Order: sequence, then C-alpha cells, then structure tokens
Amino acid sequence: MDKNKRQIMILAAVIMAFVVFFFAAIMKSKSAGKPAAKAPGTAVTAAVNKPAEAPAPGKSSFPSWGRDPFAVGSVPVQATGDLSLSGIFWDAKKPVCLIDGKMLRVGDEISGAKVLEINRDTVLLKVGDELRTLRVGR
Repeated sequence: MDKNKRQIMILAAVIMAFVVFFFAAIMKSKSAGKPAAKAPGTAVTAAVNKPAEAPAPGKSSFPSWGRDPFAVGSVPVQATGDLSLSGIFWDAKKPVCLIDGKMLRVGDEISGAKVLEINRDTVLLKVGDELRTLRVGR
C-alpha cells in the first residue's frame, strides 16, 4: 500500500472510532435520564432535597478555598436599622455594594432604602427623608 492510501485508512479508522464513542456517550446520557424500571409490588421512595446549610460568617462554602475574601471581620457590620453592609466592590465607573446578601448599584432599592452613593468604604442610603451611611469594617 502506498503512503496516501495508508493515511486515508488511518484517518477513516479515527473518524469511525470518534463516531462510535460519540453515539455511545449520547445513548448513555439518554439512559441515565430515564428512571430505572421497578419490580412489581416495590415501593418507590422520593429523594428529599434538604436546603444547603449556610457557611459560618467569614468562611467560604468551598472548604479548599479557606477564608471568604469578601467577608469583613467575622460577621457583617450592622447598619442603622436592619440593613447590613457586607462589602463594597469598588470600581470608579460602576461600584457595587453587598447589602443583606444582595448586590446593588447606585439607584437600586432594598427594603425601602435607595442607594444614593457608593464610596470606597461607605454607602449612602436614603430611607424616606432620612440619609443613612453604612460603613464597612467599623
């Protein structure tokens, strides 16, 4: 056999192997999605979804990561009232703050308070006619 025919045969074999593995993977994923057949008279038990436990403040939910880089101290700083400022992601054009677990930008509202200004270490809120300042780490 000359060199070109041998290369074409090898290429054809590789393509056929790829097609076989591709279809085997598709068939495996289709069969994994179907429930297993049960024997007559056996009971089916449903899996109970338990809510994930929240990690301790300052701890990451991924154990290999160690400390959460966005946690300030051991617990979020309590603000005036019931809002807590957990962190500020500073960007001169689009700063973002984390209040009560929600990421907010200037103009967003949370619990009746409107975010007026986000600085490097403070957030200015307007609650009704009152202005409140939330601080990180203080």
